[in-house]
Amino acid sequence: ARGPLLADEPDPWWAQAERAASDLLVDRLRHTGAAASVAARDWAGAISLSSQMLDRDPFDEVALRCLMEALARAGRPASALAAYAQARQRLAEVLGIDPSAETEALHAAILRGEDPTDAAPPGTPAGPSTDLPGRADALGELAGLLDRAEHGQAVVAVVEGPAGIGKSRLLDVWSIHLESHDVRVVRVACDELGQALPFQPMLDVISELAHHFADGDPGATLGLEGTVLGPMIGLQTVPAGAAELAALTDPDAGQALLFGALTGVLRRLAEREPLVLVLDDVHLADPATLSWLAQASRRLVDRPILIVAARRSEEGMSLPNVPTITLAPLDLEAVTRIVGPDRAVALHERSGGNARFLVELAAIEDEGELPASIRHAVEERCRRAGAAGATLCTAAVIGPDIDLNLLAAVTGTGPSELLDHLEIGLHRNFLVEDGPTFAFSHALVREAMAATIGASRTAFIHRSAARALRSRSDSDPLAVARHARLGGEPEEAAAMLLVAAKMAVIRFDTDGALDLLDDAITVHDSAAARLERARIFSMLARAAEADTDIAVARSLGAGPEALEVAAWSAHFQRRFGDALHLADQGAAEAVTDDLRTACLALGGWVALASGDLAGAEARLESALGVAPETSGRMAESWMAWLRMNQGRPEESLRLAHHTPGKGLAAYRFPNAYGLMATVTGLAMLGRAEEALGTIDLLESEVRRMGASRWVPRPLNLRGWVTRNLGEPTEADELNQEALEAARATDLAEPRAHALLDLAAGRLLQDEWDAAASFLNQAAGLLAEDHAFRWRHALRGRLLQARLDLARGDPEAARVGAEALVTDAAARGIPRYRVQAQLVAATAARQGGRTVDHHEVDRLLGELDEVAGLESWWITADGAWAFGVDRWEQLARRRLGALQQHAGRYAASLERAAARRLG
Repeated sequence: ARGPLLADEPDPWWAQAERAASDLLVDRLRHTGAAASVAARDWAGAISLSSQMLDRDPFDEVALRCLMEALARAGRPASALAAYAQARQRLAEVLGIDPSAETEALHAAILRGEDPTDAAPPGTPAGPSTDLPGRADALGELAGLLDRAEHGQAVVAVVEGPAGIGKSRLLDVWSIHLESHDVRVVRVACDELGQALPFQPMLDVISELAHHFADGDPGATLGLEGTVLGPMIGLQTVPAGAAELAALTDPDAGQALLFGALTGVLRRLAEREPLVLVLDDVHLADPATLSWLAQASRRLVDRPILIVAARRSEEGMSLPNVPTITLAPLDLEAVTRIVGPDRAVALHERSGGNARFLVELAAIEDEGELPASIRHAVEERCRRAGAAGATLCTAAVIGPDIDLNLLAAVTGTGPSELLDHLEIGLHRNFLVEDGPTFAFSHALVREAMAATIGASRTAFIHRSAARALRSRSDSDPLAVARHARLGGEPEEAAAMLLVAAKMAVIRFDTDGALDLLDDAITVHDSAAARLERARIFSMLARAAEADTDIAVARSLGAGPEALEVAAWSAHFQRRFGDALHLADQGAAEAVTDDLRTACLALGGWVALASGDLAGAEARLESALGVAPETSGRMAESWMAWLRMNQGRPEESLRLAHHTPGKGLAAYRFPNAYGLMATVTGLAMLGRAEEALGTIDLLESEVRRMGASRWVPRPLNLRGWVTRNLGEPTEADELNQEALEAARATDLAEPRAHALLDLAAGRLLQDEWDAAASFLNQAAGLLAEDHAFRWRHALRGRLLQARLDLARGDPEAARVGAEALVTDAAARGIPRYRVQAQLVAATAARQGGRTVDHHEVDRLLGELDEVAGLESWWITADGAWAFGVDRWEQLARRRLGALQQHAGRYAASLERAAARRLG
């Protein structure tokens, strides 16, 4: 009937009602199905159905509990806890409420590792479990104490540990174990209010026992002792006699009477049934109770009574000479069993194994959040610590480790009082001893203590700490930066981050330095930080980023120091003309000797690298004339390179001194430059073993720097030395390795060096075609503008002249060598001038020209300082070409001198000499 009447209505009420009823029926069916799946142990089905219900209604706590229970039983407790955390957050954000008590109970049960019982309806909290992860040993000790008591020996024991460690939970689980024993268990707890009522915890025990054993009249259970105890527990008893009344008016006699009455009742009742008395929070007990407990085992010695007192180890009086079970933090295995493997590591680290903290942290989804319950618990403990609590909260704001001098400066507290406060913190387990000082025992406790202080005071503490640290000569710049930033002083924080970055640079930690500089620029942008980052970018061949930072630094007011950084950037990009111009301009505009020295030294190096030796000498000498100690190392190292090229190896060695562990900046490698000059100088003088040892130092320095652009250089140097000591195969392998490393970094200079070394090796082995191939490859690199291209060109021309001579073309060799003599002399490079003159003389003789032997003799004499390693075989070749025995003897003497400095290569050198000299 309703259809025709309402057919035109777009969404009639009855249709809406029908759909709603249908949906309700579906939901009920799903709830029933989920419950049935749980009962049938069909965890997958229960999970699927309850998940569907939650998709339809995110606030359906019945479905949530069903899902949590099914996940927990399926061996996925971590997923169950995650589902709870998501629902809890959703209820709080949308409705502003907490989950129901049933849901909270189920969550707590799963968190503690309890398994919901099969008989429990889906969604209801599980019954208590006897499984307690991480406490098997403690439960075993309690079982042993109970066994002693059941055999008629009275025992008083203590379970102790810091707040939240799980003492009460241990006693909960142990109480379940006691259900299987024929004992009477009485459990009471002490509290702060009870401290004003002497003996109240034990009177609570007597009251419960009196009612338990009563046959209609609890007072009669107390017997004669009822005259003393009855009125105290509200029972009608026989009035006290005159003696009892007199004793009760005398404090000492009254306490003795009370102790005796309590002991008598317990001894008598224990004959009827073994007693287990559990006293929780005994650290809050009154002195009278503690005094009775201290002597209880002696008074009750032959009765089946076990008294277990739980106390915070950091508070209250201890009970001497009684068995003590100390609960340690939960280990990772126990935490994993409680919260599952997904969050175990993070929660174990943050909670420190504290059971209460673990439970609270696991209940929240945001791992960075500090639960209010933890904060309130710590606040309460700090309050009870009095003035010491305030000092400790200030220390918590400052940081995890306690710097006594810093804390004294910030709080204005005298040393004696400060130590008293810290010892209170130690006693209350806020702190632990860390060698001669103190540290917070737990990161979460420190975090909660710090949270008790308001934002304004927190900022003030940090500013005070920053000022105190800044006044120290050995202060950690990162610590100062942290406090300055938290204290609201970004400019100071950025300045200290820059100091830290420079320290990282000196240690060749470029990644760390860049991170610190990024942070500094974010906190407070400055020209100094931009320039420091540009220096590192330049060294890392990140030219575009370096140039950007230089431009920004100039916009922020950078002066001539920006010119030095820009010069370095241009140098690393092999724009030598720009680099020289910028370095010279920086030297002219510099207002400090340090900056002027740096610019002059850089200009000298650029001039040397690009072939202007006279310009290099002028700039480097000027730099050394004004150089402060901090910046003179670079000028000395580069002057050593210049002197080596000028054929003055002894002076080069004096300049190129090595200081292990020292460095000036990431793009400045004074040790590496100095070591390379030292290797070359020693080799020029024929001191091969020392040269190889210095290469070892160079390789160590390169590893310390972490600069890939330097890797090929020691390889090439070692190849050069070992080849001239008679190990051509080893030398070739080293040069090939250097060649590959140089290709990886796209550096032409070490590639050219490696190719020329390989060509020289082929010449020594009379492999002329291979030598020509390597020379052609090296010549191809001369089109690229790279450092010391001019030197590579001179060496390539010398090797080409030797190759022409070996192939029987003395005229080409003579022409090429004589042209090289002219160019090398013009540059002031005696190494290539002398060797080229000897090749020209040999080529002239082979071409039938007259040669002055005295001139050749003079040239051979100069070899000791310009070609020490090669002097023996160059002399031997000259003796063979000219047929002069005296020169052969000279070659043998030079060979003998080199053998004395060849170390483990002496035998290789002997074999090479046999092949060349016969």
